[in-house]
Amino acid sequence: EFVTGVQTCALPICFPVTILKGINELVATSVYSPSDSTKISISYLTWQSVNNIKVPEQVEIVVETPKNKLFIRLRYDKAEIYEPQELIIVIPEKYEKCR
Repeated sequence: EFVTGVQTCALPICFPVTILKGINELVATSVYSPSDSTKISISYLTWQSVNNIKVPEQVEIVVETPKNKLFIRLRYDKAEIYEPQELIIVIPEKYEKCR
């Protein structure tokens, strides 16, 4: 059984979500912008557990405009959570400190 709800905000955009009842697993969400008639639909096909945290494994994204439709399928083969990553940042010499 699915439960559908709508999250609203101050912008003229709505964010409906669908959750699988009993498992509390996000199934789908979408964003619709009436100003340009663009809709983005995201479906979470499968999930995986990484360090006891549920993360998406397969996701489908559909972007629809009045003239075009784009279909994207993502598959995450390797997901890492709480794995330290080296971050290299080079700050140019001409930058000044913020005050």
